[in-house]
Amino acid sequence: MSDSGAVAVHGAKVTAVSGSTITAQTAFGATVLSWTVDTNNSTSFAPKGNASNTLSNVKAGDYISFSGTLDSAAANLTVTANTIRDYSLLPVSGDLSGNAMLSGTVNSVNTSGNTFVLSTKDHGMVTVSVATSTALLNGDGSFLLGNLALGNSVMVKGSY
Repeated sequence: MSDSGAVAVHGAKVTAVSGSTITAQTAFGATVLSWTVDTNNSTSFAPKGNASNTLSNVKAGDYISFSGTLDSAAANLTVTANTIRDYSLLPVSGDLSGNAMLSGTVNSVNTSGNTFVLSTKDHGMVTVSVATSTALLNGDGSFLLGNLALGNSVMVKGSY
């Protein structure tokens, strides 16, 4: 956040969508920040060039990034969004240099096989292979595959 009120938030989980407003949360350890994200006709939805990327595609459980201006008169963290990127709207294959982004909840973890199963809304169960070079990150820094727990909400990026 800048002195001018410009805000950029990454990895927020959508909790609700109502009218032109998205509510989302970010977590850093035990600290949870709740955001109200107001959209308008000037708000753009990334990735650019895909006309289907609109507010109507954003659903509870999606992970988003947004940038805009903080409303200093609001009682809670309220941002008028310039840009919103919904990671569930990114293509699963194709134009991402071979990378895909998926989000969901952890269904199972196999530490000896270096895999876990991600339950996704749009793609069902997806087995995620974790290489030794894979970065596993959360709000507290890095962690080990064995620290993933059933039901954890995660976002992954890689080859699909």
